[in-house]
Amino acid sequence: MSIPVFLAMTAWEMAKANPLPSPCGWMACHYLPGGGLTNFPQALPPGSVILVDDSVLPHKQSIAQILSELTCCIHRFSPRAIVLDFQKSDLPENRELAKETQSLPCPVVVSEKYGKDVNCPILLPPIPPHCPPKDYLNPYAGREIWLEIALESQTLTLTKDGCREESCRKHDTPLPFYDAQLFTHYGIACDDDAAVFILRREWSDLQKLLEEAKPYGVNAALGLYQEFMDIKNPPR
Repeated sequence: MSIPVFLAMTAWEMAKANPLPSPCGWMACHYLPGGGLTNFPQALPPGSVILVDDSVLPHKQSIAQILSELTCCIHRFSPRAIVLDFQKSDLPENRELAKETQSLPCPVVVSEKYGKDVNCPILLPPIPPHCPPKDYLNPYAGREIWLEIALESQTLTLTKDGCREESCRKHDTPLPFYDAQLFTHYGIACDDDAAVFILRREWSDLQKLLEEAKPYGVNAALGLYQEFMDIKNPPR
């Protein structure tokens, strides 16, 4: 069975997409200062995911209200999971919500920053193109993993002073070489002072990577619709 790839979409993207990708995700509920959450979906296909982020900092949040709101969403839309995509560090409200939402009537996936110490599925950032999937995933052995995927490129610049890593938007330059262990295409450019390695995973590479990742606990993947919407054969 292939790993499902959920494409996270804004309300505007959902309104314009015809048809909707399947499966998809609602992006995103966020904190309503002094209350619970806001920006809930008005319609959503069953089996989708609902993302909650911390783009708005919490302030006097009611955890009980948030649990009630999410419970209503679950009963209304029958999502595959709630995803707590928290990216800001050391927020007590995030930490409490990561624990308390595990009582909800559907799986709740928590980002790495807050999911490490909670018995829950964990959302991991994309595997860097230079990193073997096994090495990246082994520290989470025994956990259910949801893996973010992206079409970003990475450059490794090697000079006499060491190696500098940079991530950037996808390069359109064709990359002639392929590393089957990394599931990564790459190219090399050299001058007198440096060697630059450009690495990128195409959609076909990501499909192979996800199949390789299944034995290490990866059960689902999450990407941005804006990145994958133009793929000729979108994930199903």
